[in-house]
Amino acid sequence: MAITGTMSAGDQISWSSADVSVDQTPASSSFIQIESWATNVTVSGGDTPVSNFNTYDVALVYTGEKNPYTVVVQCAYTEAAATDPFAEIYDDYVASPGLDYDVRWHPQGNSSGNFQFTTSGGKLVNVTIPTQPAASSDPTLFEFTIACSSITRAAV
Repeated sequence: MAITGTMSAGDQISWSSADVSVDQTPASSSFIQIESWATNVTVSGGDTPVSNFNTYDVALVYTGEKNPYTVVVQCAYTEAAATDPFAEIYDDYVASPGLDYDVRWHPQGNSSGNFQFTTSGGKLVNVTIPTQPAASSDPTLFEFTIACSSITRAAV
């Protein structure tokens, strides 16, 4: 497949209608929506390590296996109910660090024809404690981190 055509006004994707869900029991594929708390999804990793070796005649390049992904989801911290994301995710992490966990997000929303990204083989590897400077008027946030071997992209 080749990249053809040009981008037109209106083609860009806004995250204003994004849908973010977490699966606390990946074997069941029971995703729970958290987009009303979620403020950001950041993905890093997934790159291929490269090493170089030079002879007198040629530079050789070797590639390794793809590195794992790290997905960080930032959420607003609330204490309104026992089922708020922080309470649930933090308690899961404290009880079992490295617990199987997956996250799925739809940048354009969960509508037919839109794309979704889903972690596979995810592990809950960190949950930050909410902190905030006394002089700040910003909302208090926390983050949770999923390490995973792959992320799939599929149409809803």
